[in-house]
Amino acid sequence: MNPDPAILAPTSPSPDDGRLAQHVVTLCTEARASIDEDLPRAHALAGEALTLARALGAPDPLRRALLQHGATSLRSGDAEGALDSLRAGLDLARALGDVDGQLRALVNIGVAACKLGRYGEALEVAHEGLRVARDAGDRQREFNLLLNIGVMYTEIADYGAALETYEDAQEVGATLDDPVGHAIVLNNVADVRFEMGDVAAAHDVYLRVIEVYREQGDRNAEATTLASLGQTSLRLERLTEARAWYEDALVLSRSLSEAYLECRALQGLADVARATRDHERALACCEEAMSLATRHGYLQNQILLLHSLADIFAADRDLVSAREMLERALDLALGAHLPRETYELHERLAQICADEGDFERAYAYHRAFHAGEVEVRGQQAERRVATLIVRLDVQRARQDAEIERLRNVELASANAALSRANAENAVLLDLLREQAQRDALTNLFNRRVLGERLHEEARRSALEGRPLGVILLDVDHFKRVNDTYSHAVGDAVLTRVADLLRSGCRETDTVARYGGEEFALLLPDTDADGAYLAAERLRALVERHDWERFGAGLRVTISAGVHAEVGPRDPERMLAAADTRLYMAKARGRNRVVS
Repeated sequence: MNPDPAILAPTSPSPDDGRLAQHVVTLCTEARASIDEDLPRAHALAGEALTLARALGAPDPLRRALLQHGATSLRSGDAEGALDSLRAGLDLARALGDVDGQLRALVNIGVAACKLGRYGEALEVAHEGLRVARDAGDRQREFNLLLNIGVMYTEIADYGAALETYEDAQEVGATLDDPVGHAIVLNNVADVRFEMGDVAAAHDVYLRVIEVYREQGDRNAEATTLASLGQTSLRLERLTEARAWYEDALVLSRSLSEAYLECRALQGLADVARATRDHERALACCEEAMSLATRHGYLQNQILLLHSLADIFAADRDLVSAREMLERALDLALGAHLPRETYELHERLAQICADEGDFERAYAYHRAFHAGEVEVRGQQAERRVATLIVRLDVQRARQDAEIERLRNVELASANAALSRANAENAVLLDLLREQAQRDALTNLFNRRVLGERLHEEARRSALEGRPLGVILLDVDHFKRVNDTYSHAVGDAVLTRVADLLRSGCRETDTVARYGGEEFALLLPDTDADGAYLAAERLRALVERHDWERFGAGLRVTISAGVHAEVGPRDPERMLAAADTRLYMAKARGRNRVVS
């Protein structure tokens, strides 16, 4: 949106216009001052300022009002409405040469786009803000923007880019003499390390962070870091240490009247109690945390707590109560449009219903789980590719600018080197598109590619009159592997299973990760008997593998369902048929193939 030329045209303001303009400025100042203490009042003041500014029509008051209204809309949860105001305010700030206004707008537009899941747009805007901040020599805004960009990369699981960005933020932060800012960078680095599975490194960084917060007297940040230390200690199976960190977080959060942190600490104590099989203590902590989460409207905490309660009941073989907790959580997730939580709950409900012997309901939940997972993973892949393309565009723009500079000073050799770097970026872009077809953990094809290959092979099967075999297989009792040996071992098991499947198949076969601990195989020119023999060979290969290298007493088996047709009219029904037989294999005791 470009500013209306009439708005920017010089006029002769009346005394009343001057008073109105000053009133707009006063309203915006009051809104900005009260946004943390009284958000509804701040939003009302910003709305009043915007109405007056529009009636007045003067560009400077309108710019102020648009930017303030965008900021309060964003804080109020209206990201779409915030974007409308912020974009209009950005156009006016550019037209007026207001660098500070541009930076405010760009920072908030990036945050709003992030909240709406538009990470490509968010990164593009944030990098524009970074250029403006650097041109203006505004190191504080540059630092803040680098923090935001690091968070964006973390959200899309581009952890390498996040760590690189935080390194840049540390360099800028070193010039600001801001110990708390330095601690925030370190905390974000620890969060990334934790997500990457490097829990020990994350724990060590959190220990450094908490010392800074204690020195600076930042009690809220200290309570948050105490809970993070509890989480890392729990993952490292240091249960006594984890309990102590969570108890300290609980005491501090209560002294600060911070309900969210209190809820998080109680959740952590419940997890520690579950790990030590103290189910009575785990239930008490969950129920207390649930009361807090319900009273304050912490929806995602409620979902997590209901999931924990279900696990406690399931461990005590109270499957009915476990299913009821999960169904309550599912209702909350569906009502709040939380796709990831929804498909995870569908998966757990499928397991509970199967354990109850209700295979029809288990199958329905299982199908819902897979449909939700493929949608979420597809969206994640699209976001990752979009943001990586933005990164390459930013790098290319920098290199183009440097090439032009070097051309002007006749540094031909450096110019050639940068030109080669641009060509390498083009190759990298092709590689990124290839990576978008692969599962990040196992490097197998992902479910989207499986669907494309399935339809291609079905068409070829119909055209040539040759059979097409499909195998769906699942790692048996995989949740026990995660719970007993850690998620890191679980990931290693999935990676090794993928390697075994790949090594046991032909070059013409397609091996894909179907979701979670499930894998799918397409076998061209293979009838039902051939597909059964292939599945049985793979089952035996997994069963005979030496799994104890990953953990003492570890044993891994797989169950498989097989289906084959000639010229299938509905390829998706082939997967459904194989899936039904996979459930039959599990119902018959697992570690077997059903065709």
